[in-house]
Order: sequence, then C-alpha cells, then structure tokens
Amino acid sequence: AGQLNGSASVTITDSVFEQVGVAVYLLSGSTGALEIHRTTFTQNGAAIFLRGANLVGNITDVSVDVSSGPALDVEEGRVSFRGSVGVGPGVVRACNWGAGCSVDAAFVDWGRPDGPWSVSGTDYVCGAVAASPFVSGGGAVASGRVARNCDGSSTPWDQVSAAQSSFEQRVAAAQSSCSGLGQDVCDAVNTAYACLSGAVNVAAGQSPFPLPAVDGTPAGWSAYASRTADAGATFLSASGSSGVASLGAVLSRALQIVGVANTLLDLATAYNQCAP
Repeated sequence: AGQLNGSASVTITDSVFEQVGVAVYLLSGSTGALEIHRTTFTQNGAAIFLRGANLVGNITDVSVDVSSGPALDVEEGRVSFRGSVGVGPGVVRACNWGAGCSVDAAFVDWGRPDGPWSVSGTDYVCGAVAASPFVSGGGAVASGRVARNCDGSSTPWDQVSAAQSSFEQRVAAAQSSCSGLGQDVCDAVNTAYACLSGAVNVAAGQSPFPLPAVDGTPAGWSAYASRTADAGATFLSASGSSGVASLGAVLSRALQIVGVANTLLDLATAYNQCAP
C-alpha cells in the first residue's frame, strides 16, 4: 500500500496487493504519471484512489476484487483502465460529466453478462466513465448506455434532452400566439432557429464526433438534441480501443470523452439561450 503526494511518475508492474485498506492512494496535489500493469488486487478495502490528482494514468492487465471500496476512484486526471473486476455497484467512479476528468474503462471484463450495467439497482460505474464496449463471454459487447453521475445530478445527456424539450415548448407557445400578437412574435421563432443553427455550426467545429445533419426547418430540428446525444454515446463506444499503448493514447482518449460531454453541454446552452 502506498500514499503519494507531489509530482512524480509511478510505475507498478507484476505485483500483488492483498488484504490492505487501500492499495494505491494519490493525494491532492499529485501530478505526473501513474502506470500499473499486470497487477492483482485481492480482498482489499479499495484498490486505487486518485484524490485530486492532476495526472495521467495507464492501468492495464489488472485483476481487481475488492471487499468494500471501489476498484478505481478518480476525482481529477485522465485514466485508462483495462482488466477484470469482480466486485459490486459503484466499483469504478469518476468526477461528474463535464467536470474535466475522464476514465476510459472500455474492454473491461466485469464478470457478468450485462457488464457494468445493472438491470435493476446501481450500475458498476458512475461519473465520466466510458465503459463500452465491455467484455463478456470472451467477446466485446457494445452498449449505447452512458454512466450516471455519482451524485445523481443531471448528465450532459439529461441536460441537452431537457433543454430541447423546453425550447420546443417555447417555440410552440410562440407559434400558437403568432397570428394574434403580430409579426414580431413570428419573427422571434425564425430568429430562434437561426440562433440554434449558428450555435450548432460552432459546436460542430469543436466536437470530436460528427454532429447529425439538419436541414434548418422546424421539422428538421425535431428531436435533434436526442439524435446528437445518441450519436455521442455511439461514438464513445465505437472509438474505444482494447489496448492502450502509451500515456499519449490515454490523453487522446480523454480528449474524446471530455469533448463529447462538452459538445452536449454546449448544445444544451444553445437551446436555452436561443429559445424565443
């Protein structure tokens, strides 16, 4: 077991951590790189805590079976995690979506057919964790599901859906009163769609995934946010890699994960600000 604080590069390979409280604990203020490879964590209270650690972590070919705490808990930093996990709900945790951290937990064997997802109850992952595809029965299983925030707050997927709903309700209200209240109200609807179109064009230039096409008509905007949210989740799953070759690859993947969340948050902001 170890606690690290400060700037350091730490490498752990071919090791076994057994029956300890917390195997690896990086405290607030830590920076640098963490690499853990071919290592087993068995019957520990928890495996890896990154508490305020602004670092890059590459964790591969690990086997984790903890008794009470999480296998991986990341408050800050960018981490890739590959291996097998035999524990319960909340085992891989990260900061909220949009807060800047990320955990790439694709191609993890969770020891169950549904991977990290629970049919009823608490999922095995929460926060900004990309956990699809997962390994089950020796093969990769793609999932369009996205982890909930650990604190139960709204994810970018929730926020963009709610913003779209509010926008459409306000447009409908403006359209229904347009004929009675004059051309200014009618123009406000057209202005709202023009505003939204401009915001989407800006977001498309910064997004790590292609945004859905839209023809600019009210009918074309129908369910646009939902389609974009689905496209973001699909991109995260399709772009996952079974192997993580370097810390540079960890950072590149982190930019994708964070970028998807930021794109959806930007779109939610556009819906809210452009509504008539």
